[in-house]
Amino acid sequence: MIILKFDSNVISQSLIMHDYGLGYFKMFSPVDSINKYLDKKIILPTDDDKHFVGERDTVTRIYKNALVRLIFNYYYNNLEKKQETQLVNIYCEDRNLKATNGIKIGEGKIELLKKLDHDQFWMDRDKTKGKGHSIVTRMGTSGNINYRFYNNVLYALEVDYAED
Repeated sequence: MIILKFDSNVISQSLIMHDYGLGYFKMFSPVDSINKYLDKKIILPTDDDKHFVGERDTVTRIYKNALVRLIFNYYYNNLEKKQETQLVNIYCEDRNLKATNGIKIGEGKIELLKKLDHDQFWMDRDKTKGKGHSIVTRMGTSGNINYRFYNNVLYALEVDYAED
């Protein structure tokens, strides 16, 4: 007889980046819904006088043992008649991270391009990072997944707001 034991802690540690978010972090979610899944809560100033619509705040938190950068956008909710925030960017460099197409941190650009066969994407140098850095962006419906490379090796995944 063979007995298999699965550690639910290990299974839950896998990180998969989608065009709509990372795990429980969904694009356009308010801070309150993100805080449900964090040990250290995010507290953003909500004073209408201190933030302009479109202004952003960046925070980093540990999620499933990975350091994750979250960017929130301030906007005015006309129905509620108040200023609110929404998640518009998620960035992570953790070695356990992979995209929905199976590409993992540490893999090469050629492997990615083979898997993006029928997807809509674009490639360019990462002008903000300098020589050797490039980005491949896969367009999604909720957000775009940015595959960030250094010397053609994937070092980070990012999902960003997809503008119409």
